[in-house]
Amino acid sequence: MINYIYSLNKLTIIIMKISDEVILKSLANSEQLIKQNYKIKPLPFQKGYRFIRGEFPILLSAPHAARTIRNGKIRIRENYVGSFVHNLSKFCNVYGIYTTNIILDPNRYDSSKYKKKIKKLIDESYIKLVVDIHGSHASHKFDVDIGTYDSRSLLGNKKFIKIFKSNFKKYGFNEISENFFTQVVNDTVTRFSYILGTPALQLEIPKSNRDLENEKDNTLRMFKALYEAIETIKEDFAGVNNNV
Repeated sequence: MINYIYSLNKLTIIIMKISDEVILKSLANSEQLIKQNYKIKPLPFQKGYRFIRGEFPILLSAPHAARTIRNGKIRIRENYVGSFVHNLSKFCNVYGIYTTNIILDPNRYDSSKYKKKIKKLIDESYIKLVVDIHGSHASHKFDVDIGTYDSRSLLGNKKFIKIFKSNFKKYGFNEISENFFTQVVNDTVTRFSYILGTPALQLEIPKSNRDLENEKDNTLRMFKALYEAIETIKEDFAGVNNNV
């Protein structure tokens, strides 16, 4: 066990049992592994993404962990979003998926193998929430933006956004924007998931809060906020079994 969960009058209190040193080392190691192939197109037998099995029906996604191709142009990768997904999935025992090689942008093209995997998970594995993690430019003034297409993607489950907001604020991230990136309807992972009937939200994290080399404290606090939000949400799904 890596954490203890106490419930007092329906208030869930998460006490982390993972040391800062372990978190920082795990983030650094997984980022180095991602960097090995993010500029390389996958071989014919490779999928171009990594999938992590979990026991709780939450799926974490990072479609831009590697470089991607959109409209024929190669786009830059988003640092540490893949590492966040990799380590949150492992520590929280939830599902994870993130790109490892240059492929068509999974966040834009519904025909991608990446989205086909998400559909399979939703159809067969009782995924109850998709959290799609992205990186935004450091010039944005918010600490994090939560995209829900004006709550449509939550499918009535507004408690999820409340949990994330509460934990962001707990760790000092008070500048929380909403729907900066989801005002325009694009074929995102979030939209794809909620159209399939599963609540979803898109988190946009500025580089200043996901840059281990230059912003270690901010990156650590952001990881902890995400971790505790996911652990809290897991309580709703404790009785759901998955067999992927």
